[in-house]
Amino acid sequence: MKSLRILLAEDESIIRIGLRRMLEDAGHQVVEAPDGRTAAKLARQTGPDLAILDIKMPGLDGLEAARRIFQQRPLPIVLLTAYGDRELVERAAELPIMAYLIKPVDERELLATLEVVTARFAEQKWLAQQANDLE
Repeated sequence: MKSLRILLAEDESIIRIGLRRMLEDAGHQVVEAPDGRTAAKLARQTGPDLAILDIKMPGLDGLEAARRIFQQRPLPIVLLTAYGDRELVERAAELPIMAYLIKPVDERELLATLEVVTARFAEQKWLAQQANDLE
């Protein structure tokens, strides 16, 4: 997998540090945000290849941050949460996200998810371009 610039939004610093370490050890560049509002701002400023957003964050939650980020610039988004309740899953399913992971996430699961997500997103982008060209 090629190196990605990843936007990581997680309000719990110990979890954010652990995830950053996993991602950097795998060769990725990480831009960190402690909340959804900062994540949306950093997405505009840094142009990440992919975003990993915690759902439950103070201020702007990860669901709304995902919506705003995708509107600004479509990119693959992975939601990360400690909560798997039905309402959150349903709300997430209404958004343009590519994966929903429940904490704790191990390194192999995270990296495999990122590889699949980036491949599917590239495929969707290519198909959209083909459809546009045909029109």
